[in-house]
Amino acid sequence: MSLPKFIFVALVLVALFSCVLSDSGFLITRKAVLNTEVVKNKETLVIYQIYNVGDSPAYNVSLTDDTWPAEYFDISLGITSVNLEKLAPKSNYTHILAIRPKFSGRIETRPALVEYQVVQKGEKRISYSTDAGYMDVYLRSENERRKSPHLGAWTVFGFLTVFATVPAAGLWAYYNALYTTQGGKKKQ
Repeated sequence: MSLPKFIFVALVLVALFSCVLSDSGFLITRKAVLNTEVVKNKETLVIYQIYNVGDSPAYNVSLTDDTWPAEYFDISLGITSVNLEKLAPKSNYTHILAIRPKFSGRIETRPALVEYQVVQKGEKRISYSTDAGYMDVYLRSENERRKSPHLGAWTVFGFLTVFATVPAAGLWAYYNALYTTQGGKKKQ
């Protein structure tokens, strides 16, 4: 390995070890939609989980999410902005928000903004949560149609299955009768 590559690798390793061995709070935030199906005018739950994976507390933690504009969503439970005075090391905080979509269609959710301080009067650090991805909002009638038992399709499937299996079963019975007798012995 040449000397410049060795120096570069050494600097990267020193930087990584200093990040790992630092004694400060480090927050990881997860944002997820708990409902498997999002329906217009039906309550949908969004969960935010903030994890302090550092070895010291995080101070003045604020979580802000502006993904849910008032013209598209009603907030029925919770608030979109949360402030915590302190989040202890190796602990977490969970916040739940209940929203009601006012529209049907697809919306892309954005990550929530998390700001915190490593020391009480220090500079603010900014991190972002994971995003919940695209969210498809269905009309109630469309959702019921998607979840219906589809009896017509199952009836057609049953008839096609009968037409495929009855001739094969008939041939088997015919040849079985030709080559076996009443006692189960084969004919000579």
